[in-house]
Amino acid sequence: MPMLALLAPMMAPKSETEVTKAPPIFKRRWWYSAERLDARPVIWSLQNHPEEWQYIDPDYRNRIVHTPSEHEVWTGSQQRYRLRAECSCSSRNWQVFQAHLVGRAIRQWQAQQREQQFRSHFVP
Repeated sequence: MPMLALLAPMMAPKSETEVTKAPPIFKRRWWYSAERLDARPVIWSLQNHPEEWQYIDPDYRNRIVHTPSEHEVWTGSQQRYRLRAECSCSSRNWQVFQAHLVGRAIRQWQAQQREQQFRSHFVP
């Protein structure tokens, strides 16, 4: 076995249950405010269904869209993550401490997309 094969991370194939996994029920927590958005469904979707997300403009990678719902998440100034949609979601901000969690989930998704694109150059 080549030495590089040992160093490369192995991607586990998704099982049938993982692919069709339904979103969990997000119960209200003590920190929940009805005037703000709960980022947990967005974070869950980025982590569990990354294929549902795509860049709006591949050259301008600070805007991504959730294709089933057409909700757009973009990075504003100073790494503020905003949601834009044709519903009441866009008029509200994230829960107080969740903006950085959305940012981390988006950065992980972006890294996964870059890795997948790089891998596609070498593995059919």
